[in-house]
Amino acid sequence: MGTWIDPKEDAASLWGGRKSSSEQLEPMAGTVARAIETTLPFQYSETAQYRGTLPDTELDGVQYTSAQVTINGIIQSDRHIKLLSRGYLWTADDGASYGRRFKFQLRRPGPPSETTPFGSYVAWNRYQTGTVETTESEDVAFEPTPDTTRTERGNASFEEVPRPLRQHVAELELVRNPAFAEYVLRERDQWDDYGGVFRWIPTAFDQRFHE
Repeated sequence: MGTWIDPKEDAASLWGGRKSSSEQLEPMAGTVARAIETTLPFQYSETAQYRGTLPDTELDGVQYTSAQVTINGIIQSDRHIKLLSRGYLWTADDGASYGRRFKFQLRRPGPPSETTPFGSYVAWNRYQTGTVETTESEDVAFEPTPDTTRTERGNASFEEVPRPLRQHVAELELVRNPAFAEYVLRERDQWDDYGGVFRWIPTAFDQRFHE
């Protein structure tokens, strides 16, 4: 039998009582303060999964609802931004559905470039359409449709970056130039979505790696 908790006043801490002042956690610093403290070169790698929760992702007229994406974010010592991503997109989680696998890269040169944050990026995208089916272990099985591989190169505005990747671009821009990036986001009325949101993400601005 498990341990019985004595419901007495002196056992209040076992019932979720208030911590003493000496046990209080330090409040997390704000977005810009944490971005300023980030050292270069900066790099992270992580995998995100969306199961019917993919936000606002329509490509070539197809609305995708699910994804598995591995992201590598890099800022080199010269403040050159690189965002590398690869993964799968699909339209339904019930059985096999239409989808695509992709590799997407985004770059922005470092100084002396004075390009405004969240402006234009050099983009490269390669994808192939086919059928996606998820397994019980949440792995993704992809069956490609022959002759559907496409490669695209050019420039992309911040708004043209797939929505699930924009937050990652914002993190890199805030590390690259915190004050200027904050200014642009506030001027565009996008601070809450792509700046203030990091206030609630403890791992943001950390050198972190997905295993």
